[in-house]
Amino acid sequence: MAEALRRGIKVLPVLWQDAPANASLPTADELPDDIRRLANIQALPISRRRLDDDLERLSDKVAQLRPVRERQWWPPARIASVMALVLILLPAPWTPVTTPGGTTTPIDRHQLNQLDPCSLALPARTQLGQFGQFGTAALNRHAGNFDRCDITVTRPQASPVDVEFRLQLPSAFYSSAMISTKRTGSVTVRHDAFAGTECDRELLQSKSYFINVNTHYVHGSGTGADLCRIADVAVAADVSLLNNGGLGARTFDSTSLATVDACKLLTAAALTRAGVTVTPGKPGFGDWQCRYDTNNGLAVNLRFDQGQLDVTPQSPLTQIGSYPGVVEPNGDGDDGGPNCQAQIQYRRIDASTFEQVDLTVNGTQPPTALCGAATILAEEAAAHLPVLAGH
Repeated sequence: MAEALRRGIKVLPVLWQDAPANASLPTADELPDDIRRLANIQALPISRRRLDDDLERLSDKVAQLRPVRERQWWPPARIASVMALVLILLPAPWTPVTTPGGTTTPIDRHQLNQLDPCSLALPARTQLGQFGQFGTAALNRHAGNFDRCDITVTRPQASPVDVEFRLQLPSAFYSSAMISTKRTGSVTVRHDAFAGTECDRELLQSKSYFINVNTHYVHGSGTGADLCRIADVAVAADVSLLNNGGLGARTFDSTSLATVDACKLLTAAALTRAGVTVTPGKPGFGDWQCRYDTNNGLAVNLRFDQGQLDVTPQSPLTQIGSYPGVVEPNGDGDDGGPNCQAQIQYRRIDASTFEQVDLTVNGTQPPTALCGAATILAEEAAAHLPVLAGH
């Protein structure tokens, strides 16, 4: 590391925020003299809970630092295999890693939103219910974005566990984090190393998407549950489903955010006003997320969500365009690090749940500057949302 800094080789600090919890870069005084400059380089946070987004952002950052003549994409899976506290960029080119896939016919990107992740959760809930040791399994159809469906497992004397079923694009695949692979019929299952507070499994059958099954304690930490055992029981049910008919289909109301392309909510003019270098947005699964990663210290992540506004004394209810909303400095947006999160409450789903737009701006600027940018962009997104009847 010291030799790299001395020779002027580009160095990018990467902070693994899960172990130890909320890791931070050492201060200059805590570092040896020959690597003290490391404290002045902005670090990129990486977390298991948002690993797909973080690795893709890291890949984009690496691509920005490399010479233009290379023009080579760095897959997130390859980035993960060399992730440590510091990533040193060497002049030798990398060989791209082929994205894994199955044998089924690729699905058109805009048809992916018809796939129902709850068709994975339902047989898993039934299977878990047959094992009395796991307790009660309740379905939650409105957890997070539309690409996700959850089961909450509860039992006496044990911390509640969330089983998350999420559909993801192949670009989010992080196979290097997996320690073993097993194929059953047309489905390949990859197993993650147990992380203590969560357990991951990935199911591959299609070239167009893969399925992530993640079990974790609802409150971030807990005791009394065999997380990987729960994951494996759920996965066994899902493998059977995929080998015998596949995922079920769903439809959305024409007024749902699920029919909206997230990358069409922000204009180049609005991004410029917010101080964001205009770059093409990178869509997520179902076009329900759009990320803008720039080389000027700001990153924008716009995604859809289902839940309630995070109203607190520090982030009171306000108006964003013609919709209720909140603007929260240092919120809990997916991008991590210093950020400001704006939420727009769009459409009621039931008595306590709404479809929402979550927009996070993160960077090194003060919270007031980040929230100023987030407000500009949230108002722009609100202006481009389909108008609801009676609104």
